[in-house]
Amino acid sequence: METEKTSKSNANLVWGLILVALGVFLLLDNLNILDVDHWWHYWPMILVIVGMNKMIDFESPKEFVSGIWFVVLGLWLYACFEHIWGLTFRNSWPVLMIGWGVCEVLKAVLQRNGGQHHGK
Repeated sequence: METEKTSKSNANLVWGLILVALGVFLLLDNLNILDVDHWWHYWPMILVIVGMNKMIDFESPKEFVSGIWFVVLGLWLYACFEHIWGLTFRNSWPVLMIGWGVCEVLKAVLQRNGGQHHGK
């Protein structure tokens, strides 16, 4: 029971920090102190942070794999927006299918091995 409270508390902390940061950026943009348009291409990194949080503080294999999926999705979106390695939405969508498949395989393997959180 205590671990559930800690997990929920950590998730609330991460989401709270993300909301505060976004609010500060938007406020500074409205006050013409900061040009937020330059920063918008980094928004997929929010998904990466959320995914890493899920991977660090997971309760089940499903939650761990969900964290991996958030990281993969965030990195893919960022790569597409920035055209890293020539990636675009049009030519790289199969990466999502591969990522989804890898996540399903990992979930099955971890559940079969009875994978539980190492520290809980």
